Amino acid sequence: MTGRETSQFDRSIRIDGSLRIEDSLGVETDHSKLASAKAKFENYLRSQDINLGVIFAVLDTDSNKIITAQEFNQKVRAMHMRLDDDEVNALFRHLDINNDGSISYNELVEMFAGLNTAQIVKKMQKVILGSKVEPEFYFNKSCLSDPTKQKISQDDFTKMVRSLYEKVTKPEIV
Repeated sequence: MTGRETSQFDRSIRIDGSLRIEDSLGVETDHSKLASAKAKFENYLRSQDINLGVIFAVLDTDSNKIITAQEFNQKVRAMHMRLDDDEVNALFRHLDINNDGSISYNELVEMFAGLNTAQIVKKMQKVILGSKVEPEFYFNKSCLSDPTKQKISQDDFTKMVRSLYEKVTKPEIV
């Protein structure tokens, strides 16, 4: 349950041993349904080579910078991600971090930070491997704060990513 305050949830174990999680709105989520939904969503994005910016734009059908439950349900089903109703609902509630009934781009990125990082690295690799320059050149060029340390600061990393992948946003890098 990364990205959320644990105090927002009432967690308990059912008699059958499964984990029950109830959010601050009193909505129960079966942990196994959520885990399955997240895995299916991530696998779909990887298999289709879709990044979070693209999937957000597809899910946000009215382009108002938020995804409603209705938009999410309709598009996830139309994209044949193979999520059942319970999984779709569990995933939506999980992604709606602030419980306002919608998903913002930042909420999506926060919940799938690992996947997003992998996609950014993959794009950077394509750029670097497509160029005729050694990868170390990009790293060394980006270690502006102290080239002798062989480490890169967060700011320098952000500059390096943006130099290779212009459309990346700050929440995607951090």
